[in-house]
Amino acid sequence: LHVVYLEYDTINVYMAQQPFTELRAIHINAMKYPTDMSSCSISNCLYVADDGSGCVWRVNTYNTVDKWLQVTGALSLSVTLEGQVVLLILTEVQGSEDSRTYRGRVEVYNAAGLKLSVIKLPNNIINPYSVIQSANKTFIISHGASWTEQQRVVEVNNEGKIIASFGGSRGSGLGQLNGPMYNVFDSEERVLVADCDNHRVLLLNRQLDTQLRVLINWNNNVVPWSLCYDNETAQLMVGVYGKSNTV
Repeated sequence: LHVVYLEYDTINVYMAQQPFTELRAIHINAMKYPTDMSSCSISNCLYVADDGSGCVWRVNTYNTVDKWLQVTGALSLSVTLEGQVVLLILTEVQGSEDSRTYRGRVEVYNAAGLKLSVIKLPNNIINPYSVIQSANKTFIISHGASWTEQQRVVEVNNEGKIIASFGGSRGSGLGQLNGPMYNVFDSEERVLVADCDNHRVLLLNRQLDTQLRVLINWNNNVVPWSLCYDNETAQLMVGVYGKSNTV
């Protein structure tokens, strides 16, 4: 289990099973602001998006590190079953930090760092946060901040068209979201969503038209920020904002 923290140059490493024994950390001296990371079983490596340094780092076997890709504005990173790297890139950034709005595009790369495709997201996807690619090559994207009205998880095809969505106006009721910060698939390709400002994790069906259940519901002191689902163990790890650990 690998864990990064914003504004830190260290990747903490733990055994993935309880009691989660801490192992030797990985230091990347030039890493400034890691925003996301994902492992690749095909290339046997770890990719880390670092918006502060304007690049994606690759941690290889024996923890050797190289600057794999030079890219600006990478907010979200995921890896497909085929070993391709999917990036969510910020565009059209406006406003101050506490009321910032932006749009985005999705870029897909092969393991050699060759850009395979670019998908411009429609203008009504405001403040996208997380992207994953489905088995049928569409993209699941969460978007919406506390100062924007639209809070959704959407499915976008290769032409950038929204073909399915969950959510709408900001709220905490059935079918509503408030700060959908992160999304991952489970082993059945159902969608897990870190509903940040509602302090919960939701399980949605693959079609994004049904909320199956509230998987985790915390009090106002716990803010789910990122998710990692292990298909082999059916174990979900939740990164919590402002905390020094995962849940």
